[in-house]
Amino acid sequence: LFLSAFFPNSSSNSPSGVAVMPTVGEFKGHLGMNAYQSAFTHDGEIAKPGYHKVRLTDYDITAELTSTMRVGFHCYTFPKSDSSYILFDTGAFLAHGPTAYSEVWKVSDKEIAGWEIMERTGRRPKDTPVYFYAQLSKPMDEIVSWREGWLEPDSNPERISGKNAGMAVRFKTRNDEKVMLKVAISYVSVEQARKNMLAELPGWDFEQVRQASFSEWNDWLGRIEVEGGSREQQIKLYTDLWHALLGRHVVSDADGHYMDMTSDFPRIRQIPLGEDGKPLYNHHNFDAWWGSHWSLNILWSMAYPEVMDNFCNTMTYVSKRRSDSPWTIRRKLYVCDDWRSGCLFFRFSL
Repeated sequence: LFLSAFFPNSSSNSPSGVAVMPTVGEFKGHLGMNAYQSAFTHDGEIAKPGYHKVRLTDYDITAELTSTMRVGFHCYTFPKSDSSYILFDTGAFLAHGPTAYSEVWKVSDKEIAGWEIMERTGRRPKDTPVYFYAQLSKPMDEIVSWREGWLEPDSNPERISGKNAGMAVRFKTRNDEKVMLKVAISYVSVEQARKNMLAELPGWDFEQVRQASFSEWNDWLGRIEVEGGSREQQIKLYTDLWHALLGRHVVSDADGHYMDMTSDFPRIRQIPLGEDGKPLYNHHNFDAWWGSHWSLNILWSMAYPEVMDNFCNTMTYVSKRRSDSPWTIRRKLYVCDDWRSGCLFFRFSL
């Protein structure tokens, strides 16, 4: 199972992405993850920032994954089969909670779109929508859809909705045929997800995107250079630095739209734009820096000041709209258990 196109993850209110899985042979998508999951092998596996390659041994499929910020890019190498599938399990249980409801539909022979409602949890106090738009490199031969563990009787339905719902596309594939998939998400709308794809990944050059993703991560990690110590110690340092950079979830779209969930009902907001028409910063969703004063405030302010600016702009912008201080917006946009974390965050950013 691959989570496609979730914005950089965080410990905030635990949003998820879109569950996608390639399979071959007998269809098991409607039976759930435990039925359609696959064993995999570490032989030949490649895992590094911006790229993951792994072989799914149950299906003899090689899966390769890379991404931009808002678009997941998949490349699946299939065996010869009349029953090759890509599943969109939109009703799956992901991360910290279940999916309350979802809807997915066929847009064209190469396009799928939909949305999911992530059910509230202790850290996600409101049901939260995530919208997606997907493009395939190969036209589908058939659609299969399901709901509550049962296949839909219509052999080729073009829309399905409900709890525990999902849709799959079927192809005939040659041996070692590559099928590519792009999945963009937005927390605003399907149309915004489509715009994110147009802005970040309009083409199909997987290798170019993989190299660009790796180069971007190399630039971020390369802000800190170390000498000495063992290779294992250096690996641990840069792995921890990678974890520090994963945090604090970008929730705004490429054009600056984002969904404000702090009110009684969702509101679409727009980040201020610069003279070039681009957003002045990325809007973040996070835990209001609980505990960040121990080490992260120092790291971000020294090595990544532009990210620190994004965080501060997000908090002050929300405060102006709500007449609340960032650390009192508890369990709405942020989870904050200690007001001192927010105060110290601003102090370190100065």
